Amino acid sequence: MGTAVIPGRFVPWLGLLAVHGNLAAAPEALLAARLYEVTLSLDIADGSCRLSHRGPLGERNLTLPLRPPCAFVQDSKGEIKAPEYRDLGPARIAVVIGTPILANDPAYAALRTRSDCGAQIQPILVRKGGAVDLLQLHDSIRCARNGMDEKEFWFLAHEH
Repeated sequence: MGTAVIPGRFVPWLGLLAVHGNLAAAPEALLAARLYEVTLSLDIADGSCRLSHRGPLGERNLTLPLRPPCAFVQDSKGEIKAPEYRDLGPARIAVVIGTPILANDPAYAALRTRSDCGAQIQPILVRKGGAVDLLQLHDSIRCARNGMDEKEFWFLAHEH
């Protein structure tokens, strides 16, 4: 089964679903997808990125160690990129980008203004059968719409 993007209000120039209203008062989903039989969604709560997942093993909300803005890494079609690795059970890995870029290096000036870029990545492993694991957090400046190379996904999935 592939990745499916759950309908929402897509803003093409941002590359992610729009967030409306006061985030502190009413967190709204930024992006969502279905991997195997698990639905993943991101929202913002209490100044942190939160991952919700619902599947055959139940529903959980996990506060990620990332600060907003948060977004899943996307492929060239604007869908969540989540390669599958059969040697892991099988399992798929999705990556959430978050935490504002604070680097003063002029090379990062343009990235600091983009809402899909962040200074940290949080890999999420989704196993067939419904198990969801957070993998090791990394400091890495990335942008959701720029995607990531498949070799990077492989490394993140296999480093644990």
